[in-house]
Amino acid sequence: MAAPYLQRTSWRYMFPPSSRPHGCHAQAIGAIWTARVALRSLASDAHTPHCHNGNQAKGCDNETNLKQGAKPLRAFMLTLERSIGKRAGLDNELWATGLFDAGVVPDLPVDAHKGAVDKEDHPKEPQLQWLVGRGQGAHTQRGRIQSVAAQMRSESTLRSLLQSAQSGCSEDPPLTGILVVSGTGHLKSAAADQARHPSRDSFWLLKEARSMQEQGLLSSAVRICAVENPLVETSADRLARKVDCGAEVIFTQPPLAWQPFEHWLNDADKLGLLGTVQVVVGLPMVTSSQNFSFWSKLCEADGLAAVEETAAKLSCTGDAQPEAEADLFLKWNRDLISKVQSLNGIAGMHVMPLSKEAHRMTMSMLADGSLKKPDM
Repeated sequence: MAAPYLQRTSWRYMFPPSSRPHGCHAQAIGAIWTARVALRSLASDAHTPHCHNGNQAKGCDNETNLKQGAKPLRAFMLTLERSIGKRAGLDNELWATGLFDAGVVPDLPVDAHKGAVDKEDHPKEPQLQWLVGRGQGAHTQRGRIQSVAAQMRSESTLRSLLQSAQSGCSEDPPLTGILVVSGTGHLKSAAADQARHPSRDSFWLLKEARSMQEQGLLSSAVRICAVENPLVETSADRLARKVDCGAEVIFTQPPLAWQPFEHWLNDADKLGLLGTVQVVVGLPMVTSSQNFSFWSKLCEADGLAAVEETAAKLSCTGDAQPEAEADLFLKWNRDLISKVQSLNGIAGMHVMPLSKEAHRMTMSMLADGSLKKPDM
């Protein structure tokens, strides 16, 4: 029996049982739905999802689906977290390699991450930050995924921004996806704001984006994306809710500890979600113990036993040379990439080099082939 979440994403879920089409009408609608799903792929060379054992409707058997070295469900993709604001242009060398299928533009206004608010203690509503030229023109054929934070703006502003994101700047790559995030981690007043607007969260924005597509206000070619954090989620129930709200692609926070991530992925597979949604795994490109600590706090995973265990294994002694620590983390990143690539059901990797050191490491790994798509 297909998982209930999978049933809800089929074309039949659009109709109540009493008016559900039958016979040739059902076949025609089913064919149109299948074609629509097949065409809406983020990667240009992506193909129709299938499981290693040939079972499309139910998702793969757990042992088959997560088997090390099994054939991926879809053509693998690489995406890059783009640099914006004062750091705009820092990633031009990485982007110019042509190895990334799309760039993800974060929605992190400068005033928001400092917790700046107005006199009424309401979050400011800054405009989305576009990739304003600076080396973009030569690669506009590749995709742009624009992040939109739900709790940074009013509902009317969010609707307007979802539409305006389709244009961006003239030198931006074309929009291929909207990445819905809550934005709570960047506003000191987020808790109070959430109390004032209990419905304005990532789930609301996912449903709004899907509704706008159905109304023709947002291009149906734009993929609706969301974020999940396997480090703190003990099950894939939250992922299932986001898929139910319209998410087609899920970007995960980086698996700083492998066991929680693997547990989450197994649970997603049991719910039949890996055959429905594309999962792109975040790669943090950690460069040092201090940087690992930064990432664990960013992912709200500091203090978790599994993450602390990883941190302990990566801890160098006080008299260790900087080169030794750099080599240790280079190996850790390479091992993480290898693990991610070996899992079936993973659609790609999202590379997040947030510092100059991380950019240098990423360039080095691209050059030596340790960071690449599995089929390259």
